[in-house]
Amino acid sequence: MMSKKVICAFLAVVLIALSAGCASHKNVQDVSKEKLDETPALTVFVDGMDYSQSDIKEVLKDIPGYGEDFQVEITFISEGFSDQKEIREGANQNARLDLASGSGADVYIAKCSRGVDMENLVKGTFTYPRSAMDQGYFLPLDSYIENAQFMDWGSLWPQVMEAGKNQDGQMLVPLTFAVHATLFDSAKYERPDSLPTTCQAQMSSGDLGMKAAARGAPFAFTDRLGALIDYSTDTLTFSEEELRQFVEDYLAVDSGEMLAQEGFVEPCVEIGPAEVTRFPDKSGGKKRNYTMLPTYNRNGGVTAYITSFAAVNRNTEYPDYAFSIVDRLAAKDVQQELIFGSGMPVHKELGGKVTPLGKSQWSLTETNFEQYTWVCNQINEVEFKTELDLLINQMVYDCAAEVDPGKRDDIISKAYSEMKMIAGEI
Repeated sequence: MMSKKVICAFLAVVLIALSAGCASHKNVQDVSKEKLDETPALTVFVDGMDYSQSDIKEVLKDIPGYGEDFQVEITFISEGFSDQKEIREGANQNARLDLASGSGADVYIAKCSRGVDMENLVKGTFTYPRSAMDQGYFLPLDSYIENAQFMDWGSLWPQVMEAGKNQDGQMLVPLTFAVHATLFDSAKYERPDSLPTTCQAQMSSGDLGMKAAARGAPFAFTDRLGALIDYSTDTLTFSEEELRQFVEDYLAVDSGEMLAQEGFVEPCVEIGPAEVTRFPDKSGGKKRNYTMLPTYNRNGGVTAYITSFAAVNRNTEYPDYAFSIVDRLAAKDVQQELIFGSGMPVHKELGGKVTPLGKSQWSLTETNFEQYTWVCNQINEVEFKTELDLLINQMVYDCAAEVDPGKRDDIISKAYSEMKMIAGEI
């Protein structure tokens, strides 16, 4: 019988063979065979990102020494194959096994796990990036960042970048992140002055707009919880009783009462290019100005989610070249030209009218960019998106569909037991 690793390796080969146009690409710069034989070749593993081979080639050509001093071999793992999840997971598992064994790619560029609920969950290569950081897989980058050629570390959202650190230093470089907000017509609703606050106080507010924002939407339920796992003890940061109370408070808000709020537009959206109906791109029609209110977390701030990141293998033979790739990806011009997965770029200045994103020239209006920046300035908790978020989302959807309080309790208890198990095993 074949071992699990052999099977995973076979699945990875099948995936790459199926991914025409997204397969492994080698020697992206045209140089002579003799030169290639003498030039170090770095491997870059790319999972689920929204750019192509030509995009990577354009990015890399600006790095001093690329094509002369070092080459790059790129493996793309496709976002697709929704009906072949086992093949995709096999390829990703093989990548994790290689990294854990001391080999693996030199550079990893990856989306986090994504989806709305457990049914459409797409796991990232690193299902729990914080755990991967603590297991010592990645190279600390602090000294390299100090001498970066392309990125301007001071212009990147500091709270978001901090989430890529542990006791050994900066292990991951976040590339995109997401925040959520409830939207109101700015001509009809102004946010209260006494902000920020906690989700508990927000829920009991006499301001219907505040209550609407406190309720949010099931897919963003964990906004109110903030950090879900204490990675120093591998335990959940909340009790089953606390979770039950949050669910009960959520379900107690009358959606009809919310709709009666003057100016109410949308209960919860991800601020950014993913929400194309509320924030159209240049060709998408008239743009509308909003007042934005987040669902505050239990610690009195906003929860943000890292949606993609880059990292360097601790065992790379070429750390300087490897970091130069990460450095280039975090540069302002690259962040502006290429939208890396869902969310917004980590560069603070991007996404407004004067700094539109991508070929579509997507941007927020001046008012909306100010509102977005206001929300981001209140970030006090930053999480990597994981399946735990989606498990909680699924629990909330299931509770909302169940009218029997006893059965709701059973749904919460079952989900909490699964959450505890996940936290203890990562």
